[in-house]
Amino acid sequence: MIISFRFLILSTGKILAEELKEMLDGAFKYSPNILYPFLYAIVQTGARRSEVANLCWTDVDFATNRLTFRETKNGESRSIEMSKGLRSLLQFLRFKDLKHQYVFINEEGRKLHRQKIHRMVTRLKRLYPIPGKDWGCHALRHSFAYNFLKKGGEMYQLKAILGHKTIAMTVDLYGNLRSHDVSNPSPYDF
Repeated sequence: MIISFRFLILSTGKILAEELKEMLDGAFKYSPNILYPFLYAIVQTGARRSEVANLCWTDVDFATNRLTFRETKNGESRSIEMSKGLRSLLQFLRFKDLKHQYVFINEEGRKLHRQKIHRMVTRLKRLYPIPGKDWGCHALRHSFAYNFLKKGGEMYQLKAILGHKTIAMTVDLYGNLRSHDVSNPSPYDF
């Protein structure tokens, strides 16, 4: 039997919604102004670490309730709708800081870099571990996909949200969701 490496990443990397809430609570206690907003954005959008780090205020459109990721892995920009919670957080951050270009900044007002994020996440995991889970920012992306599909989201929607070039990529990564993982398999409520 051949087991896909990608399947192993997903099966060990998914974090359940309750665990995500606990992790975010820990992030808020540890770093309410830097790490918490950054991780919250990843959790709410399923975006890659670099996509969130590269978000500028010009990419946030409160009038249309959309975020645009311009610097993506596949080179194509994409726009997604903001959740209510993310919108509120971003409005708060914008009100607090009108002078910086990037949405997520460090103590000096500069763009968050990969090394800083990695150090902060490593410390957060030590302070507030999720039992049995060694996670990183990319596991939050996988968890978004898992929880999105579990709540009844469609593969084509997920492809667009995650910015995959092909549906085959999305199905290869997330097509192994079992029927008992889906909370409401029937589209009818009667």
